[in-house]
Amino acid sequence: MCVRSSRARSDQEFVSKIGGALQEIDESSLWLELLNEECRISSSSTDPIKTEANELLAIMSSMLSRATNRH
Repeated sequence: MCVRSSRARSDQEFVSKIGGALQEIDESSLWLELLNEECRISSSSTDPIKTEANELLAIMSSMLSRATNRH
């Protein structure tokens, strides 16, 4: 896990950073939904971004799970 060691000083900090990233992804997804529902922006404009957000969510969730299960 050399990437973690270059970005975070401890496993707890790494877990915290991933948790923060998950919160940001969740908030971004909410804004995309609001753009569709309240601002009437077409789904064809936001769907690619939603797909990417879901992919990032899956990646970050997996990283968080692996980091917390190591101990």
